[in-house]
Amino acid sequence: MRIVQIERSKVEKDWHARGFSCGVWIDHVGRAWNDGHHETDELFMALDGEIELELQGRRYKPEIGEEVLIPAYVPHIIRNVGMRTAQWMYGQKIQPDFASISSHLLRTETRLSDHENQDQQQNGRSLVT
Repeated sequence: MRIVQIERSKVEKDWHARGFSCGVWIDHVGRAWNDGHHETDELFMALDGEIELELQGRRYKPEIGEEVLIPAYVPHIIRNVGMRTAQWMYGQKIQPDFASISSHLLRTETRLSDHENQDQQQNGRSLVT
């Protein structure tokens, strides 16, 4: 059996840079997560133990450290099929905060409008009436 060391802080930093949250689950023998599906893409990575993923009825046993992308709305089950406790990382795509995006776009639009007004005033025309 090959031993793989996962630097969780590096994985977490990478996932955050890609717009995903990052958490760790520790599951006892026989535990299964029958969540069905999520509204966002999800990342999964086994850290320790023997875990089985079932995606749309197909079963996979990812290696320790192997990253798996579970697309939004895809039915899936995560199971600890080993004989000891299992650990795994998960992350969900972080949805944009539409209020802050709208605020940013409004500020950008205002700056562009101000810039256009300055250009036109320099050329002897004004948009302000």
